[in-house]
Amino acid sequence: MQPPFPCPTATWRNDTYDAISPSRPELSVAGKTVVIIGTGTGSGIGRETARAFAAAGAAHVALLGRTEASLVETASLLPASAHNSVHVADVTKLETLEAAAAAIGLWHVVVLASGYCPKPNPVSGSDAEEWQKGYQVIVLGTALTAKAFLPTVRGAAFLGITSDTSLLPPTYLPGLAAYVSIKLAQAKVYEFLAAENPDVFVATVHPGMIDTNNFRATGASPDGLPMDTAMSANSSKRTAYCFTRYRLPNLWTHSPRRHAPSFDSGSISGQQYLPSTPTFLPATDAASAQSVLGTNI
Repeated sequence: MQPPFPCPTATWRNDTYDAISPSRPELSVAGKTVVIIGTGTGSGIGRETARAFAAAGAAHVALLGRTEASLVETASLLPASAHNSVHVADVTKLETLEAAAAAIGLWHVVVLASGYCPKPNPVSGSDAEEWQKGYQVIVLGTALTAKAFLPTVRGAAFLGITSDTSLLPPTYLPGLAAYVSIKLAQAKVYEFLAAENPDVFVATVHPGMIDTNNFRATGASPDGLPMDTAMSANSSKRTAYCFTRYRLPNLWTHSPRRHAPSFDSGSISGQQYLPSTPTFLPATDAASAQSVLGTNI
């Protein structure tokens, strides 16, 4: 598909491409400990993120989530060369996160992929408990994860897998007031984490449109959105200019540094390119493998 709004890069990506392959030497995380946290660690985004970091040479991939069986299944899919560990934890319960952090020890990369989508409704007809659960999982969960893991940081990157819904005007996303406002609040938490921890690379990334339970909970259908079945996430010093920035994967290129001035005019990359009066729902079917994340590790 063509971009639904003016694109600041020469190329708009709808599929995976060689520049972000986890097998590329410059994207290696050899010798690093990578922690994957979230409701999707046992499947979907979390699972494919873990597989990609393992393919990139991670020495230890730690998997955190609420369901042990699905975590064990994910661990079984990782190559034997990557040591892995499974930790049952809930991002809304600090004690479980602290126990996992203590067991894992020093880490280099944390990827937080937890999520929850309140049932779509207009504000006047929404369920207060749905709002509260969304804030607990997404906003409080981000804060508690940072609180638990930052004490054992080691020259690291703290990365958030999030969505681009916080960029879009309400007419794009009818009924998603709770979800969109929650995701925007989460983005601000990441900005504060970056400001408070200048030695830790902090960024949020939209991995693309992926057919997960949370995606379907929005009421959207994947039928009209081309989607990949796998997502990869890698780290590279080459993209350290992304520090604290929110990245839309469609906008990525093989040489992202050339576009740094265009990306960095706002704290949320690409926001200035969105139309103020949208008349259609954009099919942002970004390649589900485009989470190329810059780090200082």
